[in-house]
Amino acid sequence: PGVLDTRAVAFTSPADDVTTIAIDGYDPATDKIVIVNYGQTVLRDGIDYMLTGNGITLLRMALTKDDVIQFYIAKQAID
Repeated sequence: PGVLDTRAVAFTSPADDVTTIAIDGYDPATDKIVIVNYGQTVLRDGIDYMLTGNGITLLRMALTKDDVIQFYIAKQAID
């Protein structure tokens, strides 16, 4: 299927009880979230989170201040 561009994006929670996360530079029309990583735990789409517009909503947990979630995003490379 061609070459994929991949990138990692980190989100640091600015406060307690955060469940909705906007992902910088994420375009749901062209990007695919491959992995959502919280510490040493890989979160599962539809179980631990759901996609919402330009990010995700956590379903089973809420972040506390300074928690970090990493996103690995793939996009079909142009050219």
